[in-house]
Amino acid sequence: MIELRNVIKSYPVANDELVVLKDINLSITAGEFVAIMGPSGSGKSTLMNIIGCLDQPTSGEYFLHDKRVSDYDEKELAGVRNQSVGFVFQQFQLLPRLTALQNVELPMIYGGISKKERLERAADALDKVGLKDRIDHLPNELSGGQKQRVAIARAIVNEPSIILADEPTGALDTKTGKQIMEMFTLLNKEGTTVILVTHEAEVASYASRTVFVRDGELTTADEVVGQDALAKLRATHEEDIAVDVNTTTMQSSTLTEGLVDLANVFETDTSPHEKITKEGEEEAKN
Repeated sequence: MIELRNVIKSYPVANDELVVLKDINLSITAGEFVAIMGPSGSGKSTLMNIIGCLDQPTSGEYFLHDKRVSDYDEKELAGVRNQSVGFVFQQFQLLPRLTALQNVELPMIYGGISKKERLERAADALDKVGLKDRIDHLPNELSGGQKQRVAIARAIVNEPSIILADEPTGALDTKTGKQIMEMFTLLNKEGTTVILVTHEAEVASYASRTVFVRDGELTTADEVVGQDALAKLRATHEEDIAVDVNTTTMQSSTLTEGLVDLANVFETDTSPHEKITKEGEEEAKN
């Protein structure tokens, strides 16, 4: 599904060249849950941007769905970002003047989907993440966890095959972050490929595989984080998710019901920021 071969990413700085990624080789199969872990400045977010077709490698090859990404034209790249990949960011990136429903609509506006279908699909996505009763709320009327759930709904509304999450719990308290990670786990169990960027071992332990970026180079996580410790954390998370779902009155383990079971009122609140075209915002309002 995803394959990077000898990928290098560099930027010109004055009369020199800053190499951010060095000879990256990485394969991710469909349905995997992979954590890309590393400290700030290691190159992990640059790697995620390349995987999400937000940036291009300086050299090397990137294959997505068996096609070389460098062969895509701009229209095809836009289609990949809109249809194949869903993005979730640390600071939520919600438009402050749009309701939760309108924020979730946005990817479908750019996809040319009719107003009626947009409203139905956006409402369904918010229902899946337990926010059916918050569809008309503005971002400043939502807690941090609720904002991140709106962001997840926006990411899944076009039913992408890949979810890319860049430090999705970074602006949340520990309890809220745990619940958000359980949502990603349930999405992955439904077959969505989840790629998570983080600097926290606790967050990375939700993934089935962890790779580590250090000084722009890819290495196995066991050189930095003990695999036994990660395995124990993963086992704990699986038990917690089973308890969260099974102790409720809802018996089904489907994605929609599972996410609703995990949806609680969160308390963290962080102001989002995002640049977007005025046309898109006005269309969502109308």
